[in-house]
Amino acid sequence: SRIKVDTTSLEGIAVAVERTKTVRAQKALLQGEGRVGTYEQLKDQNPRGASLAAHHMPSKQYMETRGVSKPAGIAMNTEHPNPGVGGRHREIHKEFRTIPPETAPRDALARSVMRARKVYMEDGVYTPDIRDSLLDVIKQNGIKFPDLFKK
Repeated sequence: SRIKVDTTSLEGIAVAVERTKTVRAQKALLQGEGRVGTYEQLKDQNPRGASLAAHHMPSKQYMETRGVSKPAGIAMNTEHPNPGVGGRHREIHKEFRTIPPETAPRDALARSVMRARKVYMEDGVYTPDIRDSLLDVIKQNGIKFPDLFKK
């Protein structure tokens, strides 16, 4: 939803510009965002207070139905303000909470990657680096769990 601002005065225009800067600053990629690894690796690498979350792809719950532990799952760092609200990690989970266990692994992975891609595109930060990171999520899942993700 748009915020109405009085643009008939210089003060109103200045307020509108400041609000725009704030929104854009919140959408910027964080240092370390897009890094891919196991959940355990990313949690160990992320400094406390970095506002990053290691986001499982496919979800932790889905991978556990396939015998993969939470620390071993492949994840990508996503923005997660802490303390705070919003962020890409929460946005990804808004629409896409669970994957039915009967879903084929390759389909579960594709749905997870596509949801993350959509959120990054909506935020205007779907950069070549984020694209490469999402491709790396697919690759790392194939390497680490070849029996699950074979064609």
